[in-house]
Amino acid sequence: MQYVGQQQEYAINTNKVIGKGNYGQVYECYYKGSLQPLCAKVLTIYKDNKIKVQEKDMDREKQITEIIKKNQLNPNLVKIHYVEHDKVKSYLIIIMEKCFSSLQQEWNEKNIYQDFEIFDFIKQFVNGYKALFDANIIHRDIKPENILIQQIGQQKFYRLADFGVGRIYKLNDFKLTKLGTPAFASPELNSLIMDEELDHKFSTMKKQKSVVDIYSLGIILHMMITGGYPFSLDQAGIIKFIKEIKTTPYKFKTCFNSRFTQLVERMIVYDPTKRLTFQELLEEINRLTIPIKSISPIQPIQPIQPIQPIQPIQPIQPIQPIQPIPPYVPVEPFIFRSTIQQVNVKDEICNYFRKFLNMHRKILNQQHIETISKFLLGNYQLINEIGKLYDNFDKNTAYSDEDVNFYYCLKYAQKSVLQVAKKSKQEQIQDLCS
Repeated sequence: MQYVGQQQEYAINTNKVIGKGNYGQVYECYYKGSLQPLCAKVLTIYKDNKIKVQEKDMDREKQITEIIKKNQLNPNLVKIHYVEHDKVKSYLIIIMEKCFSSLQQEWNEKNIYQDFEIFDFIKQFVNGYKALFDANIIHRDIKPENILIQQIGQQKFYRLADFGVGRIYKLNDFKLTKLGTPAFASPELNSLIMDEELDHKFSTMKKQKSVVDIYSLGIILHMMITGGYPFSLDQAGIIKFIKEIKTTPYKFKTCFNSRFTQLVERMIVYDPTKRLTFQELLEEINRLTIPIKSISPIQPIQPIQPIQPIQPIQPIQPIQPIQPIPPYVPVEPFIFRSTIQQVNVKDEICNYFRKFLNMHRKILNQQHIETISKFLLGNYQLINEIGKLYDNFDKNTAYSDEDVNFYYCLKYAQKSVLQVAKKSKQEQIQDLCS
């Protein structure tokens, strides 16, 4: 275990590698006293002839990560908990949330998405990317593996992640390094494409550098609409495709019943000056105000029913005699009964833990699983120990309704109070912050 943080509160399990990159690895990580699984990205500078390049890349990733950390209320950016950069020891540690899945894993299972699902994805992508756009950041490696999925209750969140090759561009930036994943990299950034005229055209674009990421998004949307790539997934196939769209604008070869095909065709464009911009994409999405899932097919017109014959008028009923007034019965005295709904703290915590175990059992350590399982099986003597999780509540974190309710119950579990008043989310947050 390696401990980092201002109070050594983050424990990195260096024996559990869950991912690898060019300069480092991603490890399993936990916050002390918490059941919430995290992950730690650890970047180290290797002593070779590219030390200066590595240092520059590390400085850039730290700078971008700090910007992302300031946008933690944005539900479509990965949550950053802690950043530590030691220039003397030449390492960068980024502690972040561990997400449930990725768009790549989801696409592998689903393959083709319905329009309402694509609409939901684009809305969330645009919301997350706007934070980058406003900070003049281009991601440069938008691909399904770098769009994570977090499940909170019944709600699914797409989160932009991995800013290792991101760049904060300035108006006087005339050249960007060719990098990224060839299948998703735009022609002007693609290491497989050498076109001096294109490079010059891109270098003179003082704004709209984000069009490099719009191209990548177009390839992802093509995958979601058709279930495949617009080219064969090898080096020769990618080069052939990019050369084709240089002279002939891309069009879907088959007619797909999706309202997003024309939008995608405006994204997969060779010339960056003619490609759909992020502002234009934002405007297009804002026009789609009706959720696609709610659109029903037009129902056929029903045949006119024949006019029913007029029914004969019923005879007037005789007037009933007035009933005598019943004798006076004294009214029972009014007894005030509280209408405030109560919440059973123990039951609410159990409900939360059942969902939590079901979602995260594979990534929880054995001690946490055993403690939760004993509590769920009726060992309620653990209520005070479970209540200690309340100490992890952070008033600056945007929690879901379910998470806020969980911490609200934990607060009173710590005090051995088993019945509390049912409150709205806002009232609960005020209670937690008091």
